[in-house]
Amino acid sequence: VFGADISENILSTGVWGKNGFTTVELNVKLSAAVNLPKDLFSFMKNVGQSQSYNISNLGVRARSYMELAVGHSHSITERLNIGAKVKFLVGLLDAEARIDNMRVNMDGEQWRVEANGSLYAAAPGLDVGTKAGSNEIDFNSISLFEFEDGDDVNSIIRQITGGIGYGAAIDLGATYELIDGLTLSAAVVDLGFMTWGNAITAHTDNQQPWMFDGFDNIAINNPDSENSIDNQLNALGEDLQELIRMYKDEGMSRKAEMLTATLNLGAEYKLPFYRKLSAGFLYSNRFSGPYSKYEGRFFVNVHPVKWFEFSTNYGISNHGSSWGAALSLDFPGVGIFLGTDNIFWNVTPPIVEGLAISSVPYNKANVSLNFGLTFNLSKLRHLGDSRD
Repeated sequence: VFGADISENILSTGVWGKNGFTTVELNVKLSAAVNLPKDLFSFMKNVGQSQSYNISNLGVRARSYMELAVGHSHSITERLNIGAKVKFLVGLLDAEARIDNMRVNMDGEQWRVEANGSLYAAAPGLDVGTKAGSNEIDFNSISLFEFEDGDDVNSIIRQITGGIGYGAAIDLGATYELIDGLTLSAAVVDLGFMTWGNAITAHTDNQQPWMFDGFDNIAINNPDSENSIDNQLNALGEDLQELIRMYKDEGMSRKAEMLTATLNLGAEYKLPFYRKLSAGFLYSNRFSGPYSKYEGRFFVNVHPVKWFEFSTNYGISNHGSSWGAALSLDFPGVGIFLGTDNIFWNVTPPIVEGLAISSVPYNKANVSLNFGLTFNLSKLRHLGDSRD
């Protein structure tokens, strides 16, 4: 599974009350995931060693939405804090293509493909074209906000608003200091739903198999190949378009779905001989069908002075293991945060395109990078300070 999750805060503000803190946020969120099963790589790498392959749970998904969130954290007792956040959502994009089952058999010098899959896509101003003389989707002709010359203003507005999604969600969490120095925490995030209108749907032709010539120039696990990672990914995308064929359904569809909820359970213990050093464990489970991720992560934090905090951690998940670190600097009026859950060392040689120079990690390409910059306009406070 390859995935990316981006959360961009546009505006946020907060205000203190008696024993509590209330926040208002406006965020844009984007998540994308690709599930490429092991059998697909076996087909790509070992062509000729077998005359038949059975590939299941192949899929790609993307979702983007804006959220207006109102949250409140409250100190119930000296040891118990609780929090909740209500979110109002406006969907910008929802798309998923998945193959539940695919049978690929050698037929002469070509591969005979039979598949059972579907596609769903909704977005403002979305247009999905088909190949000439057929209702087969042309993946190269998918566009946004391209309207006909004869479309009037009302028609354009209907096309834009018809593809917008609407929904709501809630976050719930609590921390409890069980004994001096030992704090337990639990939270569930993004527990909610989204509804979409004017969506385009498509399905594979389960009655009529099609032919596939095979994969070209795919060098798996070989970062030193003459074909760059960039070219290989482009070639893989083009080949998958030929391997997977979808046929557009008539009319539009509506869809209601649950958001990708996440459950977090944690424990942190401040060492009695040095309270500024703590160790702990965090379990996280992201519920997302074939794109789900569950992880256990051990961490050590050190906070020797008010303005400096450093953390290092090691995690084990269904995507493998990783070592990460985080750094927080809090100066008068401004704070800086930088963290990653996977420090990677192996990268490809730089790819030079114009003035852009970049490298791509391999072996362990799953990585989450976080950067934050905050400006504090009032006295620094923590939940429960009013009892001091």
